[in-house]
Amino acid sequence: MDVSVKDGGFPWFPGEFFMQTQLYQLHHHLYQEDIPFWSDITEGCERVLELGCGTGRVTVALGEKGRTVWGLDHDRNQLEFARAELEKRPQTVQDKVHFLAKDMRSFHLDCDFDILLSPCNTYSLFPEEGRISILECVVEHLKPHGLFSFSVPNPHQLLKWTREWEEREGGKNSVLEEIIQHPVTRNPVQISSWVESSPNGVRWTWHYDHLMPDGQVERQTVSNLHHDTPVDMYLSELRRYGFSIQRFGDFDKSSFTKESPYLIVLGQCSKGKPSS
Repeated sequence: MDVSVKDGGFPWFPGEFFMQTQLYQLHHHLYQEDIPFWSDITEGCERVLELGCGTGRVTVALGEKGRTVWGLDHDRNQLEFARAELEKRPQTVQDKVHFLAKDMRSFHLDCDFDILLSPCNTYSLFPEEGRISILECVVEHLKPHGLFSFSVPNPHQLLKWTREWEEREGGKNSVLEEIIQHPVTRNPVQISSWVESSPNGVRWTWHYDHLMPDGQVERQTVSNLHHDTPVDMYLSELRRYGFSIQRFGDFDKSSFTKESPYLIVLGQCSKGKPSS
């Protein structure tokens, strides 16, 4: 996640980024529609590894479903938040969830897994060389015939949404998504977003505007770049590593079409070396 902090911060809280992580987590915690899908495809798995787990939204939810799950992320601030959230859960859940501070492109662990996941559009943040590095690690850590699954915005729709946004908003105006309560001050935080095309893909940006009682506004900004990767490229990369593939267009397992909101891939690996 490409993160920037602008226009002030939260000096009374230990760590501006940690507070930003809280706002980002509170915002995206409202998004739960994918949890049943990840729960379903991990049912019966002995060990689950989530790549790019961030603040643990999916990882902890899978632990609550009884899965033994590891969440891996390079960002120690987000993992700190994830561990704090985990401590609020019953001990039975805490015993099943583990967090690892590692880069998903270059990790090496001493065990293998039934399934590796990359939820919540994380996989589309990587260019081709990054995805290949991830796949090398995935294959290294999968049990024979293990599974790898990721969800990304539908590449067909992502470019369409961007064009429509730029035509409608002039490419300049953000749109108010919702209002949440600040976790420390209890003041409102307005969340607005916009998308814009870039040379490498589509940049999605959120503003978190903390509305102060005296009328001042303290803004923090989170920005993600989703690379312009065609569907066929995602699939061909996996096939090179011996994956047989299922595609879905949404978390209800509906068929993938150009109009689907997501590209969700579930691959089963033959545990072979990549083909030339």
